[in-house]
Amino acid sequence: MADALQELDRDHEDFRALLRVLEKQLESVRVGADPDLDVMEDVLECCEAYVEECHHPIEDLVHALARGDRALGGELREDYARMHALTHGLLAVVRDLFQDAIRPRETITRIGRQLVAAFCNHMQLEEARVFPAARATLSRRQWARIDALSRRVRGQWRVAPRWFDLREARQS
Repeated sequence: MADALQELDRDHEDFRALLRVLEKQLESVRVGADPDLDVMEDVLECCEAYVEECHHPIEDLVHALARGDRALGGELREDYARMHALTHGLLAVVRDLFQDAIRPRETITRIGRQLVAAFCNHMQLEEARVFPAARATLSRRQWARIDALSRRVRGQWRVAPRWFDLREARQS
């Protein structure tokens, strides 16, 4: 298996850990406690930036080289758009809360649950259909191309120091 695919698998583990952190904060909202808005904002910013700038470009190349079916490609693009909209929506709500805006707890938890579900469903789709197809069909040359892209985008991506703290959340 190529290094890039191992990194994508690791990314999914990290995203699941971050989603657990977010779910914990959403549970605080649901029960009427005060969530840690800084943590919520950090998780959402990390997921947004990393997904859009690093993770999805690599996955897109994997899918394209594996000659994935067009319907699946369309479904993946719809997932990207849904995750992007939900992330931006929840991030806007969190930032409003920093400004002492009042938002119904139900709205915050609804958007948050939708976001978590969208991310989880997307990762399951990739793990069930995209990654196995890639493992079965891609040549060494194609994997080398994917690995080169992975090294380039991961090397160029500048993470906020908080990302590393959040990645450690998967240990807890």
